Amino acid sequence: LTDEQAKQLLKEDMEVYEDEARKVFEKKHGKGSFDKLEEDAQLLLQDFAYNLGDKGLSKYPKLMQALKDKDWDLVNENYIRKFKNPNTGLWEEMTDRNTATYDMFIKDNVTIK
Repeated sequence: LTDEQAKQLLKEDMEVYEDEARKVFEKKHGKGSFDKLEEDAQLLLQDFAYNLGDKGLSKYPKLMQALKDKDWDLVNENYIRKFKNPNTGLWEEMTDRNTATYDMFIKDNVTIK
């Protein structure tokens, strides 16, 4: 697989997840609402769609509303992802993933750090 082929495959995958993010967001906020979001907001939703799928993304209505309202402080309170640890049965924060999400999409937009 060449670098160009890998980049093309990534581009195609990201288009799929952008479409998923758009579908989930617009189901709640209306047609065309996804395209009105800031680029970081669109990319954050796309990242969630990639990692959680459309069903997982739909479980974050407060996050989507905060992105629509451009309330990055509220986004900061609602983007945390958790997983159910199969060994303990307890829900645990996905610390590394959440830190990466904050660094990529949120930290430059939030006022309270």
